Amino acid sequence: MKNLFLTAVLGLTLVGGVSHLRADDEADLNQQINQLNDTAKTLDGQKRVLDKISKATGVASTTLEAERKSSKLGFGELMIAHLLATSTGKTFDQILNEFKSGKGWGKIANDNNVKLGGLVSKAHESAEGAEHAKGQDGDHGPGNHGKPGGKGGNGGGHGKGR
Repeated sequence: MKNLFLTAVLGLTLVGGVSHLRADDEADLNQQINQLNDTAKTLDGQKRVLDKISKATGVASTTLEAERKSSKLGFGELMIAHLLATSTGKTFDQILNEFKSGKGWGKIANDNNVKLGGLVSKAHESAEGAEHAKGQDGDHGPGNHGKPGGKGGNGGGHGKGR
């Protein structure tokens, strides 16, 4: 996943003729991608991130997870690919093919007349939402650290009703 991110950063760096404002948007976009990927380092974090991406893109979490595994994209990259697909009217696979051919997210957006600022905002909302949901989804209850059942069995009511 780090190699994929480094490839994306390199691709963004090599895009010629990009204004300083655009470079700032690309840096902000990469920051949001990193935040989503960092939040998704745990199983609970992955669930929260997939839920937020699903809400932002309208794509089912199960579909997103299958695409993430087959495409080998990180969670943040998966979200950006879907946001670009929606913004451009292209399919996820078309955007993925552009990315895998060596184009960075900024170049794909620019080529399709999509402003990065809007993508950054949506990615930020999802990244912040996933991070802030951390204490609200029962992640302090049993089973939270990869130990099925955890200690105690009731977890003080966290995570019930799901």
